Amino acid sequence: MIATLRMPRRGLLASCLAAALAIPAIAAPVAPAPAPASASVDIPYQEFTLPNGLRVIVHEDHKAPIVAVNLWYHVGSKDELPGKTGFAHLYEHLMFQGSENHHGEFFDPFEKVGATNQNGTTNSDRTNFFENVPTTALDMALWMESDRMGHLLGGIDQAALDEQRGVVENEKRQGENQPYGMVNETLVAAMYPAAHPYHHTTIGAKADLDAAALDDVKAWFRNWYGPNNCVLVLAGDIDLATAKAKVTRYFGDIPASPTLPRQQPWPAPLAKPIRATLTDRVAQPRIYRAWNIPGFASADADRLSLLAQVLGGSRSSRLDTRLVHHDKLVDRVSAAVDTSELGGQFVIEADVKPGVDPAKVEAIIDEELQRLLKDGPSAAETARAQTVYRAGFIRGVERIGGFGGKADVLAQCAVFTGDPGCFRKSEQVLASATPAQLAATGRQWLGNNDYVLLVQPVAAGQARPEQGNDSTAGQPFATAKRPAPQIDPKFKTLASDVDRSKGVPMPTSFPALRFPALQGATLGNGLKVILAERHEIPVVQMSMQFGGGFAADQGHKLGTANFTIGMHVQGAGNYDALALGDRQEELGAQIGAGADLDTETISLNALKDRLDPSLALYADVVLRPTFAPAEIERVRKTWIAGIAQEKTQPTALAMRLLPPLMYQAGHPYAIPLSGRGTEASIQSLTRQDLVDFDRTWLRPDNATLIVVGDITLPELLPLLNKHLGDWKAPASALPALAVAATTLPAQPRVFLVDQPGALQATILVGQATRSSRGEDIWQFLLANDVIGGQFSSRLNMNLREDKHWAYGAYSFGEGALGPQPWIAYAPVQIDKTAPAVAEMRREIVDFVTGSKPATAAELARVKDNETRSLPGNFETASAVLGQIAGMVTYDRGDDYAQRKPAIIDAVSLDQVGRAAAIIKPTSLTWVVVGDLKKIEAPIRALNIGQVTVIDADGKPVAPAPAKPVR
Repeated sequence: MIATLRMPRRGLLASCLAAALAIPAIAAPVAPAPAPASASVDIPYQEFTLPNGLRVIVHEDHKAPIVAVNLWYHVGSKDELPGKTGFAHLYEHLMFQGSENHHGEFFDPFEKVGATNQNGTTNSDRTNFFENVPTTALDMALWMESDRMGHLLGGIDQAALDEQRGVVENEKRQGENQPYGMVNETLVAAMYPAAHPYHHTTIGAKADLDAAALDDVKAWFRNWYGPNNCVLVLAGDIDLATAKAKVTRYFGDIPASPTLPRQQPWPAPLAKPIRATLTDRVAQPRIYRAWNIPGFASADADRLSLLAQVLGGSRSSRLDTRLVHHDKLVDRVSAAVDTSELGGQFVIEADVKPGVDPAKVEAIIDEELQRLLKDGPSAAETARAQTVYRAGFIRGVERIGGFGGKADVLAQCAVFTGDPGCFRKSEQVLASATPAQLAATGRQWLGNNDYVLLVQPVAAGQARPEQGNDSTAGQPFATAKRPAPQIDPKFKTLASDVDRSKGVPMPTSFPALRFPALQGATLGNGLKVILAERHEIPVVQMSMQFGGGFAADQGHKLGTANFTIGMHVQGAGNYDALALGDRQEELGAQIGAGADLDTETISLNALKDRLDPSLALYADVVLRPTFAPAEIERVRKTWIAGIAQEKTQPTALAMRLLPPLMYQAGHPYAIPLSGRGTEASIQSLTRQDLVDFDRTWLRPDNATLIVVGDITLPELLPLLNKHLGDWKAPASALPALAVAATTLPAQPRVFLVDQPGALQATILVGQATRSSRGEDIWQFLLANDVIGGQFSSRLNMNLREDKHWAYGAYSFGEGALGPQPWIAYAPVQIDKTAPAVAEMRREIVDFVTGSKPATAAELARVKDNETRSLPGNFETASAVLGQIAGMVTYDRGDDYAQRKPAIIDAVSLDQVGRAAAIIKPTSLTWVVVGDLKKIEAPIRALNIGQVTVIDADGKPVAPAPAKPVR
């Protein structure tokens, strides 16, 4: 996958099996069967096909002046031959390089016009490229996409191949370096026979990537990337006539590629049970139990999805009820279906609590599964699962593009089934499924011939076992002899008047931002309400935002804010945690809670026709959390296990360690960035701690309710008064919370954390900077865009595109009322750790000291991207809600969204230079996580600051005693 075009403004931030317990089985939950969601939602479309075979699907949605451009090439890793694994994914990367008529990064013109949701991905069955562009930039997008379809080969040379090979191999290392990172390769190699197209992973074997020659990859392109092997979806502010004219003009003259035989569906159920064990650098054992099942758009796969929801897809599922809530043997359990074109998989995962025998968990999983297959789900369970899926579809069709948006739905159906509307059949199967059908389908596919993988932690202090062994390199999959490629004579080309020598047709005007007007009200209890109407789908979203956040932990135990707000969804009113989950599913509602540095939030996403009962449930969660002692203890154990998981994930570990090192001791932000606290602080939390914090901070005079969706103010206010009107603030005054400045370190420091056997080193460097308050924050944000905030930023161009030492290198500022943390990060191949640190330091120092300041061209590029992307950024109600939340937190005024383009445009080059200078080279704090044996000496030799080795808790590690000389 190509790294995303832009970084988010705020925040960075698993299986099942075991042996019997002598306890009675948990009965399936009983509740009245809810009616299916009544709202009718569809994705209407029109289509046409060019003479060269390009199929074009058009969906109109004029809510925002943007068009989603989504191309699906019907080629993936299943089409690769032995010795050439990873070619489909490698070529995806190469297609982001220059073409014959566009020299330079593919992203460049898209950044200039403010494209959003841009990416490219490859899986076993297809390669897709997608972006949302302003309506006036559609010609540019179609020119670029057609140029890489019809005019790519002349732009690909050995240097480009070597560059992207290096990037892909670092993407492979980055994935394998994560906890449980070798599971996918292990699983597919074991579950599919050697001749099956799914026997190897999409990213391929390093040996095959290393052996890829320029002629090989060009031949791959000629065979697969023609118009007749592609579906183009245009969705959004477009109509059929415009689409026909533009697509014909830019794509009509591209010759067809050969017509190659298609693989036939091959679910490949296992012939016998298989068991395996894998050791890894993980915090706790994880069990995977999997079956091969039918693929995408099959009725059986749809029914198995509902069965998975009942078994392990929700908080009150059979497995969650038994293993998480009743027996308390696992911290997390899930069941899910993943479908591909030729087949799919039904996978159960469970994270076993430390000290628990995985065999006990495995036996209970089997017990619950066999009971479900024998008796089937209840009518209530089936109806809840159907409501969850229907509500998810309604929410998903709000977006025209991106992962899972409407363009994606149409393209996937068209490529894999030939019918762009195949989702309708799937919806019918889901809606009409009966408990008996679900049980019968489960019995057919979920038999005893399963695959069980147990991942066990490596022994303390030992290196992770050797990884990346390319176990599928050269395997004889897909060995059937393929006929010589032939181009079907039925495909014809059309003449085109496009003169590509004139370059990319860039737009001269851009659509204005359409941000909904904000309406305000105050309830009698002082609760402030802000409404933004969005009527595109029958959904209403709410976010109750409280001041406080992680910063309110000051004077309390670390993690109190986050733990307290999280307990609101673990039992409220007359509902315990399980009943609360059941009720949400019955309503098709989603209620969540969380916190960041300065705020706590409780959210609701409800279907319009069920808003009243959903709001009643939401009021229970906000006003009447139970803080049940048994639930506190259950969550506490899982929470501490989550901290342990953070310590095994390199980036999460570095994010825990860096802020306490950047800020002076005692500062509210000198905490792990996740806000989860420490094992000791969470272990010491009492119920009274939670109740006290809740009473102090979660009150109507410290809250703003933000509402976005399909509702008017006259409809909304009576409901709010009905359910929230009796909520009163306590007599005690709201505590004052001011986050002060921090003293910066007097000299740069480097902290190393050992990760034995790591394939990569994770490099973070940061400093406390300035508050996000004030409109002048854009001076700092644009400075960050230049150095590390966008794909074409200096850090990424250096470490990824030039050196190809990293899959990506970025920087961000975590929004904050106090001095926000600025962090740059890069996961790099282990042998380039010290050179990468040196390059990052050079880029940062040159930029912030003014020896290589932002140029006028760089500033113009990032300003254009920020302003022109605004219409696309606010396509969805959740994006609008997020913007309003920031306006509330930082007191930016109701018209801030409309004024934002002018604020950005007014920023000068001098202002960006002064903002960049907030970052002091003498105050930088580095955290590097990697194999100490390979990185310590080279980093010390850089002499960039005092070097200290620390452990996962941030405590200094004494050097190992020298071995005696014999």
